[in-house]
Amino acid sequence: MPQVRVHYIYDKSRAAKMWIRWTCLVAALGCFTWGAATWFEQRQHQQEAQESFEEMIKQPAQKSLKKRNTRPIARLQIARLKVAGYVEDGFDDRTLNRAIGHSPYSASPGQPGNIVLAAHRDTFFAGLQYVRMGDVVDIQAADGKKYHYRVTRVLVVNPNDNWVMDPSPKSDMLTLITCYPFHFIGNAPNRFVVQAQRIRPSELARRRARARA
Repeated sequence: MPQVRVHYIYDKSRAAKMWIRWTCLVAALGCFTWGAATWFEQRQHQQEAQESFEEMIKQPAQKSLKKRNTRPIARLQIARLKVAGYVEDGFDDRTLNRAIGHSPYSASPGQPGNIVLAAHRDTFFAGLQYVRMGDVVDIQAADGKKYHYRVTRVLVVNPNDNWVMDPSPKSDMLTLITCYPFHFIGNAPNRFVVQAQRIRPSELARRRARARA
């Protein structure tokens, strides 16, 4: 009986394409897994921050901080943009991955001066890309007091332009910083800055009454 010989033809081009496809698939799965884990950690941390923040308002902070590891100092909200999150001290990666970061060298919520906050462009501050002049930023401090700021300036700066974080002893203002462009892949080259001036509750009430009219 004659023997049948099978010859395999190795197609380098086809093999390379298959290798690229599998590599892309593995990379995509890795990115998805990492993103899902980060999102879950962020949601869980914000839930803990909310519970801790509510306790801090209702009772002395010393008792609250013994129960939880989170130390929110404020809650930020921009209602029109659906931007909201709890603020914690620090600009380090761990803080910014789970909360809105507060520069410890800037004023604290409720204090006079420049309050400097930062967050990632694809998490808490993603909505800032739609900000408008005159938008109202609401901040509630850990003591329960609420403060309101009106957006007066929007600009794009170089990462080394630290002057946007300078103190403002003559005015109460708020500075929000995130990376720019918003949809840039990788480390964004610039910074998107929103600055707002504090407004009194009476002025805020008049503004909102005009908006409803």
